[in-house]
Amino acid sequence: LLILRGMMLSRDTEIESVRQMQAVRAVSINALLQLEAERLANIRNYAEHLMQIQDELPALFAHDIQTAFEHRNDDVWALRTREAAPVYGVSAARLTGLDGFSRDDAKLIPGMAVAIALSHMFSAGHNEPGLRERIAYVSASGIIVAYPAISEQDVDPTLRTFASAGYFRNSLPLANPTRKQQWSIARSMDDAGESSLFLSAPVYAGNAFKAVLILEIPRPSLDESLNLAPHHDVNNYLVDHNGILVGAGMRNVHRGETLASVLIDKWPADKLAVAFRGDAGILNNEHGSRLIYRKLGNSGLIMVDEVSTRELLQASVARLSGTIGAGAVALGLLLCFTLAVVHTLFGHYIDRGEALRTLAETDALTGLANRRVFASRFADAYAWCKRDAVPVSLIMLDIDRFKKINDRWGHASGDVVLRTLA
Repeated sequence: LLILRGMMLSRDTEIESVRQMQAVRAVSINALLQLEAERLANIRNYAEHLMQIQDELPALFAHDIQTAFEHRNDDVWALRTREAAPVYGVSAARLTGLDGFSRDDAKLIPGMAVAIALSHMFSAGHNEPGLRERIAYVSASGIIVAYPAISEQDVDPTLRTFASAGYFRNSLPLANPTRKQQWSIARSMDDAGESSLFLSAPVYAGNAFKAVLILEIPRPSLDESLNLAPHHDVNNYLVDHNGILVGAGMRNVHRGETLASVLIDKWPADKLAVAFRGDAGILNNEHGSRLIYRKLGNSGLIMVDEVSTRELLQASVARLSGTIGAGAVALGLLLCFTLAVVHTLFGHYIDRGEALRTLAETDALTGLANRRVFASRFADAYAWCKRDAVPVSLIMLDIDRFKKINDRWGHASGDVVLRTLA
């Protein structure tokens, strides 16, 4: 009875260990996805700024633009970018019938200048930290900038792929009036029978729709991130809200593969649907297996860890083998050993909980409190002041020339400045 009870406790401990490790991995991968979202937002802001000053840009690239403009009615034409990501365009005739595309020759030259400026930005930013990715700028006038580059013969089919893809159509004004960024799963730009994770954002000049920025995170890059993140020795997967497999930590994923088809045990569809709708939780089936799931922010992805009955049994036996051996020697030694194990386990989980709390409340680079802590403190102060009818003020400090500090002495020195000021 003691051994059976110990195995049950060990099983629960193992499940909790997997759940906590999944939370750490979710924070790690979600931080990478958030980094990509912020990067795309910055590029969109830059593109919309270029739209505001686009009439001043053509003079910088006058000769190259004029040469390309003379070929604007070719099926596919190229714009010289001087060792940056290539800029391509198609004729007005090739845009016929494509929803979201129309060309006005009077506005084509400023649009070319914006595309050239973005091509240099795409080429310069490909070594930034984060996931391996592909980024594209697709204008309503049929201009394409992509990095890594696409070949000239692939321009027309690529444009038609964009026009039919959900990540482009869902960014058009009628489908996305709030102009928000959107995550989606679709066929890879390379069309290699693989699916990729896409983030898209519309670009406007005032109230006029101009283009869509598209960032693709290929499945191998997601798999790599899943493997690099801290993980427990279980089967772990990334799926979308329809249960389509996007990534896996220990196997290759084929396009269209579903979570239900790769799980060790059979799971009813209605139970799996709970995981695809919820934020986080644990499911169990009649075989004693567990599915531990957690939603990753606003990306539409769900992290799923499968813990099978066999793995739970092996983990339980492994945890209890020392206890059984000690019990054969003497009951007193067994009791002492059990107390030591319990003390160690509690200390381990307390330390892990503290590590999770620190990870959730502090910035990893500077060790300073993050936005979540600030929001909590501000909410408390605001509630107190509101209750006592006392004014409350918020002071923001801007560090002059902080970018120059980072550029000249490096981000580590910038972090020292932040900590010192804080």
